[in-house]
Amino acid sequence: MEPTFDSTDIIYLDNAATVFPKPAEVLDKALELYKLYGVNPGRSGYDLCLVGGDLVETTRREMTEFFGGTDFHRLCFAYNASEALNILIEEKLPEHSMEMGEYLVDKLRKIDSPLISEIRGSGLFVGIEIDPALGSAREICERLMDRGLLSKETHETVVRLAPPLIVTREQLDWAVDQIQGVLQEMDEVRLAS
Repeated sequence: MEPTFDSTDIIYLDNAATVFPKPAEVLDKALELYKLYGVNPGRSGYDLCLVGGDLVETTRREMTEFFGGTDFHRLCFAYNASEALNILIEEKLPEHSMEMGEYLVDKLRKIDSPLISEIRGSGLFVGIEIDPALGSAREICERLMDRGLLSKETHETVVRLAPPLIVTREQLDWAVDQIQGVLQEMDEVRLAS
């Protein structure tokens, strides 16, 4: 339904129920919709208000699907969640995560160590599979912690890395240097015994 708008129609705008201050992009979009439809969803039953409500419902459905939810009625827009999503989008953190994750996996695959049986990753979630006959993922994690790099041993054979979304190449290079150093130390100890 495409509404018609006449300057004599009632326009009811209420900004009090929304967050303040609004990110510039949100404010620009809200103003655009107000100019186009002149409505505030949920405040009445006139046609233009229903169109505004439909836009909100469509957004809720899309966000629920995006996050893997099943009931869009259970999705709530709150300032902190909205702001977090705005930061993810504005700073292109998902794209950065994929780029840095590929960089990290490529660097790790260049490490020549018999301790590593596989390197795998999705974005910045990266796993280093350790050959259990040659070493322990837990020991590697503990040695990395002593060097200032936090990691997590998973299923006894995987060193799991999950750097922050804002990580830089320089920070990843440092982390790979620490991992390579620990693996070399463990190889030397293993070969000496």
